[in-house]
Formats: sequence, C-alpha cells, structure tokens
Amino acid sequence: MALVGPLFSLVSGLIALLAPRRGRGFWRLFTIWFGVLSVQSFFGYLMTGPFVAYGDVGHAFRCSMPGRCVRRILVVGLLGTFALAGSSPNSCSAHRGEG
Repeated sequence: MALVGPLFSLVSGLIALLAPRRGRGFWRLFTIWFGVLSVQSFFGYLMTGPFVAYGDVGHAFRCSMPGRCVRRILVVGLLGTFALAGSSPNSCSAHRGEG
C-alpha cells in the first residue's frame, strides 16, 4: 500500500506522455509538462527512499529490501532523471512559437 503514490505518478505520467497528442499550443504543452513532472516524481521517490527512513517509500525500502537492492533502485532513479532531462527539452522545444 505504501507504493501507491509513486506508482500512480509513474502511470499517470506515462499515460500523459504516450497518449496521442491532440490539440495545439498551451494544452498540448501542458500535457507534456504534466507527464514529465509526474514521471520525475516517480524517479524522485526512487532517489529519496534510500535516505529517508520515514514516509511511504522510505518505510517500504527499509522494511522489505536488502541494502544492495536499495542502492540499485537509487541508481535507476538517477538514470531515469537524466534520461528524462535529456528528452524533455526536445519535446518542449517542438512547440515554440505555437499560439
């Protein structure tokens, strides 16, 4: 039950990013922005979990995973953050100049 928040962030972000993009201008850019922030929230959960012993993710990491797995999850969070940061400007810059 503790991981519902991070999983919801991931799923809602992926739906927003992978759904067919309709419309133009503000609403299309808003959908991309929403998707990027939601997926980044998921990666943020993965990166903060190993350092915080309280909260939903911290509790789940401390109770049920060995330290080796927690470190791997931290690396996945870091790599996901960098990958998302690398792809986001391309998605957003395609909408420059649209009204």
